[in-house]
Amino acid sequence: MTDGLRRSDFETRLEHVLVASIAGCRALKSFERLSAGASQETYSVVIEADGGERRIALRRSPEGHGSLEGALPSEVEARLLQVAREVGVPEPEGYPVLGPEDGLG
Repeated sequence: MTDGLRRSDFETRLEHVLVASIAGCRALKSFERLSAGASQETYSVVIEADGGERRIALRRSPEGHGSLEGALPSEVEARLLQVAREVGVPEPEGYPVLGPEDGLG
């Protein structure tokens, strides 16, 4: 991982956050960093959930960076997407925004 954590630390922390924040999530099955994403790291994540495996995406600010200059904070962007979905705009389901206390960047 580019954030200085051993992979096992990152995986353990990620699994803890996913299980705590996604209804029905029982475990992290796998994750893989994708090459796409100019301003955010992007990961393909597979979780074991009630009803079988689910594939989700994780976006993460580059190491040592919060929101990029001029960009909306992640919390605001997530809320705007949630509101758009609530009023019928086709939008993927969003999950909680991670914070510094999660130790994942």
